[in-house]
Amino acid sequence: MFKRFSGVIIVVSCIFFAIGAYAETEGASASKSIPAGMGDKLRRGLINTFTGWYELPHQIVKGFNDGFMGEEENKLFGILLGSLKGISCGIGRTASGVADLVFFWAADPKDNIYVGMPLDAEYAWEEGVSYDIFDPNITEAAIRPMVNKLFRGAGNTLFAFMEVPMQVKKGFSKGAWDLGISKGLWFWASREVSGVVDLFTIPCANPEYTAGVTLDDDMPWEIYLERKNPALMQ
Repeated sequence: MFKRFSGVIIVVSCIFFAIGAYAETEGASASKSIPAGMGDKLRRGLINTFTGWYELPHQIVKGFNDGFMGEEENKLFGILLGSLKGISCGIGRTASGVADLVFFWAADPKDNIYVGMPLDAEYAWEEGVSYDIFDPNITEAAIRPMVNKLFRGAGNTLFAFMEVPMQVKKGFSKGAWDLGISKGLWFWASREVSGVVDLFTIPCANPEYTAGVTLDDDMPWEIYLERKNPALMQ
């Protein structure tokens, strides 16, 4: 047990060293933006962790008011759909909150647009815009986003290590190989975290936008595939 705990401490220490080295190398603006991003992620994580339960009664009331598929008179099916959506949103919001709290140090994908079904609003008590899983159809509104989440989660989990050589190469191009190493280690760990969270929450709704520091837009394995065979990316 002690050996495992020591191993975790060493890994976490290495990650925070990488983050610190990256912030220090990038200069004052970056060193300010990284703590700010982590702070925003912690705040949202704390709120979502303790308010995720509210999605269930909130969505049931929405289902009662909106009815079913545009038919406001169909209250029974509206309540049933609202209950199912409330479970998905409640679990998804709580899970994302816990992930934000535990992994506040990790960089996130730029957003979750078309990746997983979105929550109606940033916070559980806000009305927001109700997401309709039947608009335009259940395949496009529900199944495809879940498939996108599966592929992103699997890609990040399996190929996150490619961040290291990719960032080292970028660092060399800027004359700062040490920056590339520190950023590569941080992004490697961050992608692993993001991938695991995606895989474990595929059927659950998630925030449409992330709160922390963001990863680079390009996924390293996509760049590699594009260079090897451009036709694969068309």
